[in-house]
Amino acid sequence: MATHDRGPLPLTPPQNGVWFAQQLDPTRLDYTIGEYLEIRGAVDPGLFAEAVRLTVAGTESLCVRFAEADGVVRQIPAGPRPLRMETVDLSGHPDVDAEAERLMRAELARPTDLATGDVCRHLLVRTGARSYRWMQAYHHVVADGITGSMLARRTAEVYSALVAGEPAPAPDGAPWARIVAGEEEYARSAQMVADREFWRAKLDGAPEPVSFTGSAPGPVSGTRVRVSGDLDAADARVLRDAARRHGTRWSALVMAASAAFLHRAGGTEDVMLGLPVTGRTTPDARRTPGMFSEVLPLRLAVTGATTVGELVHDTSSGIKEALRHQRYRIEEVRGAAGADGAAGGPGPRLWDAAVNLMSFDYELSFAGAPASAHNLAVGPVEHVSLNVYDRGGDSPLTVQVEGDAADAGPDELEALRVRFTRFLVALAGADGAARVDSLPFLTVEDEALLAALGDGGADPAPRDGLLHARFEEAAARTPDAVAVVCDGREVSYGQLDAWARDIAERLRPAVEPATPVGVCVERSPAMVAAVLGERAEAAERLGDWDAAIGLVSARAECHADSSAHGNHLWHMDLLASAERFAELADLASTDIHARRRLNRALGERGMDTALRRRAEEGDRGPSSTSYGCCARRTGPPRPLLRSGRSPRTTRTRSGC
Repeated sequence: MATHDRGPLPLTPPQNGVWFAQQLDPTRLDYTIGEYLEIRGAVDPGLFAEAVRLTVAGTESLCVRFAEADGVVRQIPAGPRPLRMETVDLSGHPDVDAEAERLMRAELARPTDLATGDVCRHLLVRTGARSYRWMQAYHHVVADGITGSMLARRTAEVYSALVAGEPAPAPDGAPWARIVAGEEEYARSAQMVADREFWRAKLDGAPEPVSFTGSAPGPVSGTRVRVSGDLDAADARVLRDAARRHGTRWSALVMAASAAFLHRAGGTEDVMLGLPVTGRTTPDARRTPGMFSEVLPLRLAVTGATTVGELVHDTSSGIKEALRHQRYRIEEVRGAAGADGAAGGPGPRLWDAAVNLMSFDYELSFAGAPASAHNLAVGPVEHVSLNVYDRGGDSPLTVQVEGDAADAGPDELEALRVRFTRFLVALAGADGAARVDSLPFLTVEDEALLAALGDGGADPAPRDGLLHARFEEAAARTPDAVAVVCDGREVSYGQLDAWARDIAERLRPAVEPATPVGVCVERSPAMVAAVLGERAEAAERLGDWDAAIGLVSARAECHADSSAHGNHLWHMDLLASAERFAELADLASTDIHARRRLNRALGERGMDTALRRRAEEGDRGPSSTSYGCCARRTGPPRPLLRSGRSPRTTRTRSGC
């Protein structure tokens, strides 16, 4: 039984990291980690609930509440809370899997309350005559991934004892006060100083982080997107055989492939990966449920000349070296914030790509009913990450890609998963002397697309919108992210968007709609800007009025320079073409061009009744003499045509 009569204790360094990251955004719900156990056999719900209750009550780290006083956070013994675990029978539901997933996700998303110690979530779902799913979830400040497996194994042992009518085995964890004392002792030790100096040297001159997607993470939305797939049996054998051939573990081979993949995707030779580790460096920590884990930086040199054998050796050595110094909190070195020390906060990010390697023995028995675990949430997702699971035995290796919805959607993550899995198998099957840059990086679909583009083909339009719209969304979401790289020059999405708009303004007075425009420029960022500069014209041709009006109105101003005034007249034409007569009528009260264009549009469409109504109501719109032209827009002057020539007047636009 856990000890609940001790006094308040300070948080351990791993707990502190999670606590303060959560305080940066208390509304975030993704600081809960969770999984479900699929139990293949009959379960007694009453005895199962008692087993869960006894497990939680015997786990000291789960029976605390948190309070802050004078800037110091303490964990205070609170005793076990009453168990809340609903049992739901879905055995007759038409879509058991989908409904079970929905119920578990809903329970997972139920807000926790650290102040009262409400940190646990449980749900038991009956999915068939002899099948159940048990979901367990905990706030990350009290539990990590290893803790989940410990508690699952402990619950299975207690349940099996209860079914057999035997006493429940005693918990094996160390008192939490001893865990805290051990952390305080380490903080005063020479080992801590040595670890700190090691990481300072390792991170000196650290590179800019590179992500698996090639772009910097956007603002976190808190909505997780996840895709996963299993390696087939043959590929899994290739991976394990390669690990034996290189004299290392399969996990080191996956990290080596991740470093090589990041090198190929981001063009970087100084690779920095996030490596989640258990943080359990003492016998007490290895047997005690609680929050110990952290993420370490794994820094590797990967060049075009690096061979597979060299990279696997360097990766294996780098992991071993990092593990020897894993007890030191990395955020103390660079001031990185966030639960994994990677994103946001006062210090620079250390990495934008992490690889979580999970090799737990999930095969459990609940009174003879076998069970296997399935992950639901690993905590906050600050950037696109890879999770690779090995559940032991003959279970397949699972490759999972997850990220925040602000960074990537399911299709993009699935393409990344397929590309990485193919690259991983290729690296595993390659000779040790093969260069990393010689390995196949693109998928069959990638190669087909490049072949089509090389023959003058076109990139297929995205299923969920036009290219220019996708570009504008990216520019609005991450204006500072790099959009184009050429000959060492980088252009951000925001800069490219402004450049493209400028080109469009200079083209517009001189080019009729649907007229092809030749772009005579070398392959460079200027070529991309010129192509994007025609997107408003394209939107108009396709009848995408929202996009066209949004692009044009942003650079429209009556009686400003010729380009901006032309945009103003174009704006009126677009409103008429889109039949947005209410908007034109609103503008017509202060804008003579809107008034004239509205009346002409109504006449062209035979809308005589509307015209008569406007006449009967006076149609007392502005005149060019009384208003000068129209209400002027504020803001900086728009750029003039740089060609020095007067714009053509053959384009049909409503004018004065």
